[in-house]
Amino acid sequence: MAAGKRNGEQKDKPNTKVKKQKTLLTVDDAKAFFEENSIKVHIPEGKDIDITPLAGFQFDGFAKRLVKYCQSKFAKPTPIQACTWPLIMQKSDVCGIAKTGSGKTLAFALPYLSMSRLGQLEVFEQPCASPRFVAMAPTRELAMQIAEVCSDLVKALTAGDDGLYPVQCIYGGVPKHDQRQALTGTGVDMAICTPGRLQDLVDEESLDLSSVQYLVLDEADRMLDMGFIDVVKALIGKMPKAGKRQTCMFSATWPATVHALATKFLSEPVHVGIGSVDEGMVANTAIRQLVEVIKSEKDKPTRLLQHLKKHYSPDKKVIIFGLYKKETAWLEKFLWEKGYEKVIALQGDMSQDKRTQAITDFKATEKSFGKSSCRVGSIRAAKLRTPLIATDVASRGLDVQDVELVINYTFPLTIEDYVHRIGRTGRAGKKGLAICFFCPDSKGAQDEKAHAGDLCKVLRDAGQEVPQELQSIAQTSGGNKATKKKAHPLFGAHFKSAEQVAALEAKKVHTTFDSDDE
Repeated sequence: MAAGKRNGEQKDKPNTKVKKQKTLLTVDDAKAFFEENSIKVHIPEGKDIDITPLAGFQFDGFAKRLVKYCQSKFAKPTPIQACTWPLIMQKSDVCGIAKTGSGKTLAFALPYLSMSRLGQLEVFEQPCASPRFVAMAPTRELAMQIAEVCSDLVKALTAGDDGLYPVQCIYGGVPKHDQRQALTGTGVDMAICTPGRLQDLVDEESLDLSSVQYLVLDEADRMLDMGFIDVVKALIGKMPKAGKRQTCMFSATWPATVHALATKFLSEPVHVGIGSVDEGMVANTAIRQLVEVIKSEKDKPTRLLQHLKKHYSPDKKVIIFGLYKKETAWLEKFLWEKGYEKVIALQGDMSQDKRTQAITDFKATEKSFGKSSCRVGSIRAAKLRTPLIATDVASRGLDVQDVELVINYTFPLTIEDYVHRIGRTGRAGKKGLAICFFCPDSKGAQDEKAHAGDLCKVLRDAGQEVPQELQSIAQTSGGNKATKKKAHPLFGAHFKSAEQVAALEAKKVHTTFDSDDE
């Protein structure tokens, strides 16, 4: 399975016109840009690198076709793109901390393809089972979304010739045979994977990681929260060492485990934080957050119906989050009985085919009314943006455009999961609404009131109104159970020492990764 060098790869020659039109901001404009977008950049001591962000899509080394592609689809780069593109093109490792839906896939994929096109990376003949680019993601849904963006970029770069840079999406829940066949028949240049299935194919020697030149860890916090730090470490250990490969790590939060991973597997990374990263959580200020303190859990079904009556219509996409699989199943039945006949539940026990179909239907927004459904005039089919009920498996990386409303029916287990949940709306520069039922006297597996202090801070940091009742709970000893933490010069009070990280890791138990079941 040795990788042979590709002969005669077509390259883009450096273009003087592009150089003249390079859109780096001036020093004053860069300072204003950092302040306006609450951007913090940390450069390792002694590292010489230009951190000036871009004002547009043109930059020395960017492939012309990719520049034109971006210009045709987007008005301007997002903050994470504007800041990380120049860093990656200078061959620096990067840690990017930004909210979900901020354009991170384009941030790491476009530089890789541009550097490939210019011949700055060693290339291999296809079919070849030794990818040069590997991106790891926590869930199969996110992996598929990343692969879709990468495929679109490859098509734009190569005028439809996918064979130059074959993209393979590798995840669990489907037979390995088809994935092996794709590697053998088509080959792989860009591998987008969930860790468990990637480990399976590497262990059986269907895939070789010894030639990886560009590694991406996307939503690293979620991968580690799901208990796969050992798998991620083992896979990275099979790749060239840090410094010989380029590594980009992206995360919506910055817990101690992610910091430890970056310290071990990245070489002098430049850290870019977009928004408030003092506590490691980035809430999207484009989302209007309404927190409703509910005395009794028995009141939640009625309040859910009232909110849906007020905010839901067939031309809106709505996601309702429950905490457990049984709860989402009950909500699906409850809403179906109340007239929401097209409601869909999404949770980890569903087969891959059903999960994919549910997400596809939700994205496509095309639904046909059956005979039992009401008609509008003589029309028997109409567009219906179906309410989606989901556990937190759907909050991790699910990129659906135009979600206007998120309802937290039951508060999640962590404040980080709350930020991820509400991040399903307010994406790509659009506004969104997130409603949260907060039940301090909940009888479930967790003590919801213990999150009151963290929730108040997330609301304040995003410029949202903090309900007086929630503030009162937060001021009690039971509502503010966060422990004091050691401060970090860049990422604030969430930072833990290496000793604390080791102690926490020792307590972790490996759990089944729902994205990688056979």
